[in-house]
Amino acid sequence: MSTKATNDYKMRIINDTHELFYSFHRDEVPAESVIERCVVNFVPAHKQLPRGRGFIVREVYDTVSKKLWKLTDKDYAVAKQREIDLFVDKSLARLGDLPDL
Repeated sequence: MSTKATNDYKMRIINDTHELFYSFHRDEVPAESVIERCVVNFVPAHKQLPRGRGFIVREVYDTVSKKLWKLTDKDYAVAKQREIDLFVDKSLARLGDLPDL
């Protein structure tokens, strides 16, 4: 992976309470645990954030190295890169044209 990763995730202050980190880690959770459906948008850092449209993901948390990677990094394994690209493409299609920052 690239040197763009950061491992200061524990000390990082998140200004937006709707920001999430994506992870490739998987857990099984019973369906009864889900309270309600929510929208999660994967928005690259160079795009302006939409207002009031669910949760936002801009970074991926690596559970092995305990670092954060930008969605736009291209150093993921091929299958993982396809997964991220698919989520970004679906989000941008749903949100429409977001202006660059």
